[in-house]
Amino acid sequence: MFLFYKLNNEYIEFECSNFFDKKNYDKIKLTKALKTSLMKRFKISIDEYILNNTDIKKIEKCGFCDEYAHYDIIFKISSHKKTFLIEIKNIDYNNKFYCKSKNKKCEGKTYNPNSVIFVSKSRRISEEDALNLIHDRNKSPFYLNNYKNYDDYKNYQSLQSRLSADKYKSFIKNLKYSKTIEYYIEKYGENEGISIWNFINSKKDSMSFNYILNKNNNDYKKSIIEYKNRVKSVMPANKAFLGGFYSKSSFNFFEKIKNELNLNDKDIIYGKNEFFLEYFDTKLNKKRKFYYDFIDLKNRIIIEYNGLRWHPNKNKMTKEQYDNWYHPFDKDLKKEELEEKEILKENIAKNNKFNYIIIWDCDDITDNINYISNYYKSKKLL
Repeated sequence: MFLFYKLNNEYIEFECSNFFDKKNYDKIKLTKALKTSLMKRFKISIDEYILNNTDIKKIEKCGFCDEYAHYDIIFKISSHKKTFLIEIKNIDYNNKFYCKSKNKKCEGKTYNPNSVIFVSKSRRISEEDALNLIHDRNKSPFYLNNYKNYDDYKNYQSLQSRLSADKYKSFIKNLKYSKTIEYYIEKYGENEGISIWNFINSKKDSMSFNYILNKNNNDYKKSIIEYKNRVKSVMPANKAFLGGFYSKSSFNFFEKIKNELNLNDKDIIYGKNEFFLEYFDTKLNKKRKFYYDFIDLKNRIIIEYNGLRWHPNKNKMTKEQYDNWYHPFDKDLKKEELEEKEILKENIAKNNKFNYIIIWDCDDITDNINYISNYYKSKKLL
């Protein structure tokens, strides 16, 4: 529709889509159409037009820069020549004096819109009033801007510091109870409660590798990919542990073994995709994993590549070396504990019907390759 506005006592025609009558129009599109007409025909901004052609004699400045603050226009619309005359009756800042980045160098762009300093300067109120305003529109105790300083914010995050000793103790007790089958029976009744509890635990089990392995009919390579993707999807990147440690020397050695024995890539796993077996730790009462350096799935052979830096060995070290050995990352870890763990690791592999070979990086590499090659030949696998 064609509309009119007044400039220097003349009626200027302009076009605005989606304008139907006084009560049926899009104010944003009307404002844009008026701005476009003023700039294209007269090279003036809407701000200049308001100051020189309306009763509004002042436009407020941004709280951060010299640019005019952003505002909404309040229109007066009257009949004119079988159409409508558009006049600017007033402007509304919505209690915020900010240019909304009209000035690309505006300092306000560097502040969080929910920070005390931004609210204070853009609304021209004290910092205390700004903080109260932030509180009113966001009551969350976990909202940093609701606090005068970071220490107050951190102190509130501690439930124990907010509650009395009795209330905190009661909270922990109820929290533990809410994770029991008795809680679900009490809340939903015996039959439904047990059903819900079993469903929850089946979901927990679906995160285990054994669950995925069984689902994929013991296809290990397919299962390990699915398992790692599932773990990645639920754990932060800096927390997810998807493989054991392997050295460059072990990787190079297994490359030589693969080539020497002409093994198929589809049948072997080593390097960053280290093979693991799950077992139940009776001491800790939970499932754990052992990672293995090299696995030949087809022939069910595991090869461990051990270094004296990580694995003490009386037969490979002098008495002085053995007595003075300590773990590079944990000096409190006893040799006896580590040796006991190595025995358990081997037994877990054998219990899962794998043949188990250990070679040492301190031995001659050719001898190690020949040893493994002879082992394969003795089993008639080559």
